[in-house]
Amino acid sequence: MPKLTKMKILRMQKGLTQHDLAKMLGVSQSYVAKVENEQIKPTQDILLALAEVLGCRPDELV
Repeated sequence: MPKLTKMKILRMQKGLTQHDLAKMLGVSQSYVAKVENEQIKPTQDILLALAEVLGCRPDELV
């Protein structure tokens, strides 16, 4: 079973798809998927925007 990251849990709690979140952040769905699956780290500005959208602190996502 794949690991549920904090980002994925919060996104799902907000009822957002990866596509929804990508649109809100101005990035591609594949970028969101890679960040969510910990394949890449988000840039600082995306990390701050993610935290705001998901209602958490940036350090909770890394």
